[in-house]
Amino acid sequence: MKKIIALLSFFTVLLLLPGCGSSADTANNTPKSDSLYVFDEIPADTTAKVLDITPVSTPDPVPVVSQKKTVHYVQIGAFSTEDKAHEFVEIAKKKLKKDFKIFYSQSLLLHVVQVMPSFSSKVEAETYRNELWKIKDYKDAWVTSAEE
Repeated sequence: MKKIIALLSFFTVLLLLPGCGSSADTANNTPKSDSLYVFDEIPADTTAKVLDITPVSTPDPVPVVSQKKTVHYVQIGAFSTEDKAHEFVEIAKKKLKKDFKIFYSQSLLLHVVQVMPSFSSKVEAETYRNELWKIKDYKDAWVTSAEE
C-alpha cells in the first residue's frame, strides 16, 4: 500500500507541475488585445510632399554710426606764450588772407595756431599745406586731424 500511495503522490505532483509556472510565463504566452498596435495602412497613391520652407531672413544689424566726424587742420605755428601766437597771427592774416584759431595744447604745453576753417578731407588739407610750404615763413606747416 505504501507503494500505491507513493505512486499516486508522484503522479499528482507530475500533474500539478505545469500549472505551477510563474505568472509572467503565463502572461507572455497569452497576448492581450489592448497591448497590440496595428499600424494604419498608407494608401499606395500617397507620396511624401516636400514642404517649401524658406528661411526667414533676419535684417542685417544696423551699424552704429558715430556722430563725430574727422576734420583736418593746417597748423602753422606753436608758441610758448599767447602774445607771440597773437603777433604771428596778425602777420599771417596780412600774408594769407585767412582766419586763424589760437588755442593752448595741454599735451604740447604750447599755444597752437591753426588755419581756419578746417578741411573736410585730408587731401584738401595737404594740398593747402603744400602751397604754404612755398612761402618761407610757413615751411613748418603740417596737417593735424581731430574728431568733432
